[in-house]
Amino acid sequence: MKIKSFLLAGFAAASLAAFADVELKNALIVHPDTMKGWEPLAVGDLKTALEKMTGREYRAVPESKAPASGVKIYVGRTRAAAKAGIDFKKMEPQQFRMKAGDGKVFLIGGAPTGTSYAVTTFLQTQFGVYCLAADCQIYPKNASPKVKDLDKTQKPDVTDRTIYDVLDRIFEPATQKKWHEFNRLNRMRWANEDRTTPCARWSSIIRRAHTFYQYLPPKKYFKDHPEYYSMRENGQRDWQGRGNLCLTNREVWKVTLKELLAVIQKERKKYPDNPPTVYAVAAEDNPGPLCYCPECKKRAEERGSYFCLVADYVNFLAREVRKVYPDVWIGTGANRTSDQPEANFELEKNVIFTYADRTAHSNSLYPLNDPMNREGLENLMKWRSKVPLMKLWDYFWVPDCDQPMVAVDAIIADCRLFRDLKLYSLFKESEFQFGRSTFHSFHLLQVFLDRQLLFDASQDPEKLICDFIDGYYGAAAPEMKEYLAMLRKAQMEKRTSLEEWTRRDHRNFAHVTPDFLAQARALVKKGLEKVRDDKQFAARVSWELLTIDHASFRYFRGVPGKEAEFKELQEEYKQAYLLNLETWHLKPAVEEKARQHLEMEFASGGNGFSDLPPELAGLPASDLIPVPSKYLKGHPPANVRGTVDPESSQPKAMVKRPLGNKIGKLLPVPIGVNCPISHNKASARIKKAPADEKYHWYRIGVISIDSGAYIHASWAPKLLLKDFYTATPGADGKDPNKYEVWISIRFQGPGYVPGSQKETGMFVDRGLLVRKP
Repeated sequence: MKIKSFLLAGFAAASLAAFADVELKNALIVHPDTMKGWEPLAVGDLKTALEKMTGREYRAVPESKAPASGVKIYVGRTRAAAKAGIDFKKMEPQQFRMKAGDGKVFLIGGAPTGTSYAVTTFLQTQFGVYCLAADCQIYPKNASPKVKDLDKTQKPDVTDRTIYDVLDRIFEPATQKKWHEFNRLNRMRWANEDRTTPCARWSSIIRRAHTFYQYLPPKKYFKDHPEYYSMRENGQRDWQGRGNLCLTNREVWKVTLKELLAVIQKERKKYPDNPPTVYAVAAEDNPGPLCYCPECKKRAEERGSYFCLVADYVNFLAREVRKVYPDVWIGTGANRTSDQPEANFELEKNVIFTYADRTAHSNSLYPLNDPMNREGLENLMKWRSKVPLMKLWDYFWVPDCDQPMVAVDAIIADCRLFRDLKLYSLFKESEFQFGRSTFHSFHLLQVFLDRQLLFDASQDPEKLICDFIDGYYGAAAPEMKEYLAMLRKAQMEKRTSLEEWTRRDHRNFAHVTPDFLAQARALVKKGLEKVRDDKQFAARVSWELLTIDHASFRYFRGVPGKEAEFKELQEEYKQAYLLNLETWHLKPAVEEKARQHLEMEFASGGNGFSDLPPELAGLPASDLIPVPSKYLKGHPPANVRGTVDPESSQPKAMVKRPLGNKIGKLLPVPIGVNCPISHNKASARIKKAPADEKYHWYRIGVISIDSGAYIHASWAPKLLLKDFYTATPGADGKDPNKYEVWISIRFQGPGYVPGSQKETGMFVDRGLLVRKP
């Protein structure tokens, strides 16, 4: 009995020793004698954090120079870690272990990437140290830091994580570097040299999507082999605009294999120790079926989908490449044909399949498992069960979004779903462009939250949100928390439909009402007053005013009696815009483009154009509303692109050129106004092009526009009219949105003007609205 009691007492003592608090006040940081990869960064992260928390100086020494006594924090693959039974050789590169006890702390990963993650996770979970943004790191004061009861092994929930938001591309080099560090400290980046697991390292030459033309460049092959490229509905082979490859042509398979093997060989020579192992073979980003040739159409109909043709092509490449390079994987995706997972095909074992939701089936404001997104989730699950290894190409696309919206609740639920699905890889497209009326509400909160939860979805998201707002907004945090809660609640109670979400450029969010905007503006301005004297905090808070004010414009624009309020809103918006420009440290070219956008946003004066149609002579200037070139939008698949046209008075124009050899079929040209929300339409046709090849005004007709209305010439180019729509009803029953609409067009080249020596093209540079009673 005494022996048993002694053994139990001994076991208890050992347990207490193993999990006793480790005081870090006088700890020494110990690292391997030879550090590799991110190990020096991890050591630096830990040293900086401890010093900023405690106000004390900490030393970091190689293991061979560490004294025998004293509290130590071992960072990386040290001999002491091995002696303590931590076998890092069995860990994956991103996996790590944190262990504390008996006066020692071990932070170690399967590779230097994992060690960096260990340090970051340790500091975050034990002491609340965060990197919230490139310009915002939080180190809570702690004079006597200690660790208790810690022994945890962890790795990312989603192995390969990429969020494409271009935040690391638009800034000056010093700030750009900080954004790279932000990604590393939030465990999003993964060092290339540590990508040693299968499928972990993609080619540095071949893109990750839309790669058909990288293997068969049209400039190299189209002239002599047009049969390699897709056939259009008119029977012509073409590669431009809506083009792709003709996948039933076996020569296409052979040429692709030759080009692919050459790229692999080239990269094997360049990276002999750790070469890329994934090469994407995927269709170009063009709408419609891949090819209309008789054989492609026949096989697609027989098999149930055009993707079956892609599968045959990719499987051939996967088999042939595997014979030479057994470690290579082929990446592909259904892209424009992703709606038929039931089709008759299978994929080789060394193929990674990418499913792209395309926002066509899912509203990103709400989780994928929300009933509204049922079709999107069902497709995802069908593909998940169909293919051997799946990557999700997810979207949170909000181009030109000028209304308050936030995807916090979708991020929380979706990250948990991705974890539960054991999703291997995620590429999330969430492009951010400074300016363009695109100031996503709580944008950097979502950037932070997404990265945190993709790594570890078991974290408390509300705590992460609270910690972010406290650290990022300072004294204005209470108001920003209240505004975020109000926005989340409003979105859930007044839900925006999937149909409305898919409008993209001209959405009308159900929760964005005059009352909501007034309350939101009051809250944010109250918070702004608290931080007015701190430029950095003031810029962060005023960011939220940008979408609130811009969304409010439609309730004040052109409304009699509200001119002063509208002017106040515009000035508030302008000052918030300039303050953020001042604090964001953008590249000069990016900043200049943003300033130009702001100038165009407020450009006005008289009727704006000096060459009005003679039919409008004598009308008061207040009835003539210019639609300048800033409202132009092109459509590259239709071969419509922006250009500087010397013939135009505008800084830019849009030119539409014929695809293939359709030059003889360009006239007549349909012009019109389309209102996708109200379904109102007005149209006319231009039957003959003027011989002078100059700009001329063309009258379309009278119409009541909605917030999604646009003027078009042959459906593209377009002039967007959302900034000319007024949501407030007119007085005395008058329609404030009723206009006579004109468009300015120039035709040149033999496709329009016989005998012309210029390149054929239709140029659009502006529009004109005339108020109608």
